[in-house]
Amino acid sequence: MRGRSATVSSGKIDVGTSADASIMRPVFKLAAPASRGASRFSKEVSMADPLYLARATIERRGSLHRVARLALGAHVEMGVHGPIKDHYRLSPARELPLPVDYIVAATGG
Repeated sequence: MRGRSATVSSGKIDVGTSADASIMRPVFKLAAPASRGASRFSKEVSMADPLYLARATIERRGSLHRVARLALGAHVEMGVHGPIKDHYRLSPARELPLPVDYIVAATGG
């Protein structure tokens, strides 16, 4: 709280401003929206402008079986297996990786 102390008045606790509530200093400054002619990859790109947008569709093949189709044409099959299957007493037609298995693999294990 940058040297300030909390005070109590009429049942409320006053701890200063909202800037005092954060332990982190502001790091990013939002850039003004780029004009139509400006390059999207200039130094003034705001954090709200996506660099990449992943596109995928999910097809349900059964109660425990899904197929995700990626924009490049690849597909991955997802389902349940192992401890999740046992914990929830599920009996899939075949055991398949969970969606979280793909997330862990995609982030490097």
